[in-house]
This record gives sequence, C-alpha cells and structure tokens, in this order.
Amino acid sequence: MLARWGEVRSAYGPLEIDTIISVAPAIATVWLRGTISRSWLFVRLVTDSIGDRRVRSIGLGRGSVPAFADGRNIGLIRTPLPAYLDEYMRRLSDAGLFSGVVALAHADSILFQRTYGFADRDRRAPMRMDTPFDIASIGKTFTAVGVAQLAERGALRLADTVGRFLPQLPRAIAGRVTIAHLLEHSSGLGELGAGLDSAMRRSQSVGEMIALAGRGELAFPPGTDVSYSNRGYILLGGVIERASGTRYDEYLRRALFQPAQMTRTGIYPANALPADRAHRYTHFESLRATFAPALVEFAPENDLAPGPHGGAYSTAPDLLRYARALTRGTLVGAEWVDSLVRDPANTGRSRGFEVGAIAGRRYFGHLGGAPGMNSMLRVFPELGYTLVVLSNFDSGANVAGTHISEMIR
Repeated sequence: MLARWGEVRSAYGPLEIDTIISVAPAIATVWLRGTISRSWLFVRLVTDSIGDRRVRSIGLGRGSVPAFADGRNIGLIRTPLPAYLDEYMRRLSDAGLFSGVVALAHADSILFQRTYGFADRDRRAPMRMDTPFDIASIGKTFTAVGVAQLAERGALRLADTVGRFLPQLPRAIAGRVTIAHLLEHSSGLGELGAGLDSAMRRSQSVGEMIALAGRGELAFPPGTDVSYSNRGYILLGGVIERASGTRYDEYLRRALFQPAQMTRTGIYPANALPADRAHRYTHFESLRATFAPALVEFAPENDLAPGPHGGAYSTAPDLLRYARALTRGTLVGAEWVDSLVRDPANTGRSRGFEVGAIAGRRYFGHLGGAPGMNSMLRVFPELGYTLVVLSNFDSGANVAGTHISEMIR
C-alpha cells in the first residue's frame, strides 16, 4: 500500500481533499486534487468496522474527472490560455512531475508549444520540439487507420474472420474472431502476459509476434465484452501485411507517414533508436516491476519489441500533422474516419481510438504508457483543437494532458 501511494505521489504531487462524496462507518469516498498538478483522484477508503479502524483497502480512480470539475476550473484562468498553460507546465516541471513536450493546435494555428526538462539527463541534453519519443499505444491508431485504408479499397472487410488472412491461427480464433472484433478490443484475446515478455523482446517481425499472440483460449465469446488487447492489434498487423502484400512497417511508411508528412516517425528495433530520442526515466526498472522511489533510466532492450500494438517513435509536430491528415481525409475518407472514432456502445473505445468527453467536449485519440514514457494524442473535433503531450516520465502526459483537456473551450 505504501508503494502504491508512493507511485501516486510521484505522479500527482501533493494532494488535498476537494470534495467528500460520502462517509459511512467503514467506508469513505472523496475526490482529491493535486495542489500543483490540478489532477483529480477519486479515492474509496475501506477500514475495519470495529476495533482500531485499520485501513483494509484503498480504491483509486485515476484519469477520471468529476462532473463538477468545470465549475472548479472556471476561476483558474485569469490570463489567456497559452499564458496559463506555460505557468502550469512550469510548475509541473519545477516540481519534478513532468519532463517532455506539449503542443496545442487550433485548426492550422499552433496556440502553444513548449519543451520542459531533458531528453538525456546524463548529458544534460534539453528537450526540443522535434525530439522523438516512444509513443507506445498511440501506434494502435496507425494500425486501425491502415486497416481502414485497406477496407476502403476493398482489400478486406471488417466482417471478415481473421482466418481469411491468418489461417495458421487456431480454429477457435481463426473462424470466430473478425477484424472488427480485433479493432474494437472485443475479440476475447486479452493481453500478452508476463510469460511472453522474453520472447516478445526478441521478436524480429510481425510474423514472430503472431506466433506468440495467436496462442491460448478466448476469455469470452467474440463480440460479447470489451477487454483491451495488445494481442488483437498484433494480429491486425498480420492482416495488414497479408492484405497489402507489404511488410507492416513499410506499409505505414508509404500509406501513413509519407502522405501525412510525418518525417520523424518510424518503428525501430532497440539497437537502432534515434540518437536524439528522449531517454526514458522511470520508477519501474522492468515491465513487471513494482514502484521504487528512485528514478532510473529504463533500458529499451527490456521493453517489448515495437509493432502493430505500439512502440513507434514520433514527435509532437509529426503527431499534429497526423491528426490534421486524418481529420481532413488525406489518409482515409470521412466516412471511415467516423467509423473509427464512433463509440456506439459507450465503452470509451472505438475502432482503434479512445473516445470520451470532458464537460460535453468530445474528443478522440489515444494514450500510451510504459516504464519511462507516457503519451497523449487528443482531437476535439467540434472545437477544432488537437493536443499532443509527450513525456519521458511514467505519468507526465496523463497528468498534464488531462488538466489541459479540462481547460480547452
């Protein structure tokens, strides 16, 4: 429990009680808020009902925002938004809660872009706006757009079973799971699990990843539930390769990165990362480690190999260009974009994108996270804003990006 609170403190900074929701003899629920980070944290505290009231469990709701948040935030901005954001981000950086870059665009105009901290702390190399970051699961949106492109041209259908393109998979998967299920995280395939870490680190191709990700039983019948699945997106990479006749990374380069003018985005093995990348600093020495107080550099060779599930490197300007190309129909038609970012079941996930709303302000995009890196891409289609936050800390982008999202109007 102490380790868990240490992790919370390292991400959110000092906290204070904002609102007490309810109090019972053994249960209290409250909204906490960071005095520096301005982040919200929902806490449910359970104690013994008799005796010395020892704490038995603490439930944390991270990443959520209370319905009354807008009323709290109205009084915060006493200057234009860019000035407020710079003051806010400087406080985060000075408190050791953020290192990275922030970019906020409205239509074709850059409203705010700043860098904070060091890309390489040992060499004291400062961040630049074009510093490449590991963007982790934001890369799932690349996979989803690639699938939509191939569907648009008739090379596949979302109703196709995955076995049409990957017949080597077990029959229970190949004949029951559709491409739509994979996109929507409703396949039942689930996560990779610790047992595959070593093999996934050594994987050199999408084919090798599929041999690992295509094993096992389905956790539920396809289409009956939603469960985040890196396995599913690895299989989608194989679908892209078979349907296009092109290696996955090459397909992305030709069909996404070049048309969107993303000149500094790519998928690199651990031994060939960009020399000027943001080095990753973490409280978790390995993928499955528990929180430790000391901040250490994460070795890229300890991470999973990059692929259709995530792990590409990109920059804030490239991700702004990507969002612009996507929303303007450069990559895929408007109907397909709408199909990718719709969430009819209200699960918070659509077809490759995370979707949501803050005080009625709808957004779509994706988060990415792994030891020593955290990324956020959010597009607010009705308001015309695009937000990119990239950090080489464990939680920097989630903390900063969520508050910035609250302040956009």
